[in-house]
Amino acid sequence: MPGRHLNQVQIDDLLTYVGVTKRRWKVNGDSCQFCCPIHKESRPSCGVSASLQLFHCFSCSAAGTFDYFLHKALPDEFRNMKQAAEFIRSQYNVDVSLFNDEYLERIMRYEDFYNKEETPRKVKPLHSIAPFRGGEETYQYFYDRGFDDGMLEWFRVGYDTLHRTVTLPVFWEDYTLAGVIGRYIYPRSKAERYKVYDGFMRGDLLFPIDKVVHDGEVVLVEGVFDALRLYQYGHRNVLATMTSSLTPTQVKWLANNTDSVVLMYDNDTQGYNATQKVIRQLKSHVNLHVVSYPDRPEAKDPCDLTRKEVQAMLNTKRSHYSKVIARL
Repeated sequence: MPGRHLNQVQIDDLLTYVGVTKRRWKVNGDSCQFCCPIHKESRPSCGVSASLQLFHCFSCSAAGTFDYFLHKALPDEFRNMKQAAEFIRSQYNVDVSLFNDEYLERIMRYEDFYNKEETPRKVKPLHSIAPFRGGEETYQYFYDRGFDDGMLEWFRVGYDTLHRTVTLPVFWEDYTLAGVIGRYIYPRSKAERYKVYDGFMRGDLLFPIDKVVHDGEVVLVEGVFDALRLYQYGHRNVLATMTSSLTPTQVKWLANNTDSVVLMYDNDTQGYNATQKVIRQLKSHVNLHVVSYPDRPEAKDPCDLTRKEVQAMLNTKRSHYSKVIARL
């Protein structure tokens, strides 16, 4: 009797059949990411789940079962889903047309997480950052914190003379402008360190999503200046949440684009609480690692760390689960 599920080897074979030449399986072996063969993209935004027996493309929004995937990827060869289902049955002895209540429940859980209607991407014109030009106060603020001219230029750092903030433009992955965030040079309190311009929705993306380079692992920090510090030290796999917790959109991006996340939130009570919240949000999607700050009182966040301290923290990162076991 035919089975109901394609295993990883069979899914790999099916992907090869439709022309997918490169794919990256997550370490748990359940899902992989690749360039969508339906709309012929060049950057991978499509994925499959072995446990759910479903595929989903975050770019063209195509999603469904493997017979639908085969039909959409090769419409000239498989003119309908029935032909695709018959091919899968004959090729792999798997009947994808058989459903039961548990299988349908899995699909509903999948759709709850991945297929929520999202707010359309908001793009601002580049001239929005034209008024924010670097000045003496901006440069001194950066130099005092160990940054150099290269960082000022690379991140297009500016200065708002009215509000006296150092400004940072935030871009989407395709380098279009999402918004501007500012850091007060003379903040009245820790809670008022940042100014968000024009109602910019920080939770729509991570910073700097247009510059991040990673091979399955991302270091997650709280603030944009924490990210700048690690970039200054040569780490390109760093992203800042810009908020104390992750939004569903940010969780979705991390779940679909990374295998492992290293949490390097602030070294205080607020940072600890934020870390625990992010762990709850991500633990079912990626492998999680935590770090230990050096034992000196002034090491409050990544901006207070030296290059060697950051590297030592990353070298000694620990799995979140091993840390839990050690406590027990």
